[in-house]
Amino acid sequence: MRSEDPQDQATFSVAEARTAAGRGQPRDALRPARAAPGLLAPLLPAERDLVRARLAAADGAPDAAALAVEEARDIAERLRCQARLDRAKVSAATAAG
Repeated sequence: MRSEDPQDQATFSVAEARTAAGRGQPRDALRPARAAPGLLAPLLPAERDLVRARLAAADGAPDAAALAVEEARDIAERLRCQARLDRAKVSAATAAG
C-alpha cells in the first residue's frame, strides 16, 4: 500500500526511476521520474550550477568555477541533499585543478 502523501509519492517515484536507470532501462526510468516533478524542480538550479562550474573549469576560469560550486553547495545544503553536496565537493576539487 502506497502513501497518499505527495512527498512520499514523489520520493517513491524517484526511487523507482533511479532503480530503472541503474538497470539500464531508460524508458522505465522516465515514467516515474515524470511523476515526481515537485521533488526534482528544486534540484535543477543546483545541477545548473554544477554544469556552470565544469564549463568554467574547462575554460580555465577557476574563480568562476569556484563561485558556481559554492552556489550549488548552498542550494544543496538548503535542500538537505547529501548527493548534491557530494557532487559539489567533487566539482570543487576538479575546479581547483
